[in-house]
This record gives sequence, structure tokens and C-alpha cells, in this order.
Amino acid sequence: MQSPSCAWFVLLFLWSTMSFAAPEDQSWQSLVANGEKAVQQRKFDEALRFFTQSVEAAGQVTEHLALSAHDIGFTYHTTGDFKRAEALYRRALGYWEESGKPSDRFALAMVNLGDLLMDQHRYREGRQQMERAAGMFQEMYGARDPRVAVALSKLGLSCDAIGQTSRAESLLRDAVEIHRNASTTEKLELAGSLDNLAKFYTAHGRYKEAEPLFQQSLEMVGRIVGEHDLGYAVSLQNLATMHRMAGNGARAQPLLRKAAVIDEAVLGSRHPLVIMILSEQGLVALREKDYTAAASYLQKVYDLSREVYGPDHLKTIFAESNLALSFTRTGKLELARKMLNHVLETERNSPDVSPHEFARSLTN
Repeated sequence: MQSPSCAWFVLLFLWSTMSFAAPEDQSWQSLVANGEKAVQQRKFDEALRFFTQSVEAAGQVTEHLALSAHDIGFTYHTTGDFKRAEALYRRALGYWEESGKPSDRFALAMVNLGDLLMDQHRYREGRQQMERAAGMFQEMYGARDPRVAVALSKLGLSCDAIGQTSRAESLLRDAVEIHRNASTTEKLELAGSLDNLAKFYTAHGRYKEAEPLFQQSLEMVGRIVGEHDLGYAVSLQNLATMHRMAGNGARAQPLLRKAAVIDEAVLGSRHPLVIMILSEQGLVALREKDYTAAASYLQKVYDLSREVYGPDHLKTIFAESNLALSFTRTGKLELARKMLNHVLETERNSPDVSPHEFARSLTN
């Protein structure tokens, strides 16, 4: 029986440097600025209030409507409401396409939509958005600009997910090189590219190459945003996933516990990031043959996934597959068989399940 695959969260918080206006100024610019400041401070309800007001203040200015829609979508994305986030990202892109003007924010919206799609295992759609974003950034700034590297790095992950391994590694390495050669390298964008290359190495069992990159990324994120930020929690979680896949649950568990404390404090107990941590804890327990604990964790992941994503979402199907694995270890063989048959039927009919993922389910 094969082990479950890894899952990564690719959300990267990207904001342009802005001068925040005084709160009493109710112009569109001020409302957007204050909303983005609230997001950075993780005050999401306050951010949504400012962004909603900015839509009303935008009037008929297409670029303003686009940015307001994007920022509302980004807030929903960050808080785990993927359905509303996707609709708003697409609305924002529609406005920007109507304007016909390439811009940083236009390309950034493509990156963030691509992230959202990849977070939901919709890698082919995510790749299309990253391709578009990379092309727009290249047109505006040239092929070796760090903004291009952000899109190339994420494009690399999406290519690897659909089996384009050689292209993926080339893109991921190129993105790191561009960031390292930029005039300033102590940035979250470099940390993100290091993290993504490490994910690639992990997925292919190259743990000795992955670990130093994860460690470098984690240290950099901690210096830039602090050790209580969501970005730091994501880095902890990714390093923990590598240790789990490498068979070192003792190193993974404390990282997962630390990440869970950060995520739950900011996002609550039902956010996709928290669900993923629970999944990792269950998979660690499964690998360490603590089958009772594994079944407990993975049952909770499955139940939460049904509520958060819906019963037919691929995230839920993968959670069902992992839970079935734990049931086989605890002797619930008939229940496990029924669940795995449902998993196979769903995966067989999904264009977003790669051949190697389906083969792993068949083996299980």
C-alpha cells in the first residue's frame, strides 16, 4: 500500500507598497489603502468594510472597480472563502481586460487567482493564469524582473503537478536565480521561490536538497514578517510536510503544532490551512503506526472538508482516501473498501487528477 501524497498551500501574500491615507479621508484611494492596511494587520472584517465602501466610491472608473473587486476577493481568499474569492477575482480581471491597460495589479490578480485554483487542486487552470501573468510582467519589465520570477515559480509548481517535471524544475530554478540576482534579495518573493523549489525536490524524494532551502526560506520569512505571521506558519507547515514525507515525524510534529497555534489564532479552526495541518498530523500518526490517533485526525479532516469544500470537492475526496487508509489499519476493512471505491470513481472522472495520483489510489 502506497503512502498518501503531499499537499501544499501556495498562497503568497503580495501587496504593493502604498502610502496609507488618514482614516477620515473617505476617497476611493483612502478606502482601498485602509482596507489593505487592515489585511496586513489581519483585521479581515474591517478590511471587508473598507473595500465594500470603496466599490461605492469607485463610481464608473474601471481600474478602481477592478482593484476594489480584487481586494475583496483577496480578503475572502485569505480567510478561506474560495468560492466568493474566485468570483471576485474573475470580476476584477474582467474590469482590467475592459480597460485594456496592462498593470502590476492586473498581473497580480492573475497570480492570486492562479494560487486559489492551485490551492483547490485545479492545476491546469492555475497554470493558465500563471502563464498569462508571466507574459504580462515580461512585457512590462523584461524577462529577468523579480515580478516575472514570482509567476514563473508558481507556474513551475503547476507544471510539476500535471507531470511536466523537466519544465517545472527549469522554471523553479530560473525563478530563484532571478531573485538572487535582483538588487535586493531579502524579500518574501525570494523566500517564496526557495520554498517552491524545495516543494519540488520534496515531491520527488530529494529531501537533502529540499531541507536547506526550506530552512533558508523559513528564516527569511521570520526576519521579514515575524514568527507570529500567517506566512511564517505556512513555511513551518511546508517544512513539516517534508519531514513527514522523509519519514521523520518527530521533527514534523512540533512544527505542525506551532503552525496550528498561529493559524487558529488568526483564522479560526475551520480554515483550509488548519485543515491541512490536521491532515499532516494524521498522516504522521499513520506513518508512525499510531492508527487510533491517525483515524481521529483524518476523520476530523474529512468532516471539515465536507463542510468547507463540499462533499464532491477533490480536497474532500483526498481526505476520504486518507481516512480509508486509516480504517484499513484499524480493521474497518469493509468501510474502507466502500470509501476507496467512491474515491476511485470520482478520481476516474476528474480532469484534475493526474495519472500518478489515480495510480496511487488504485494501488491503495
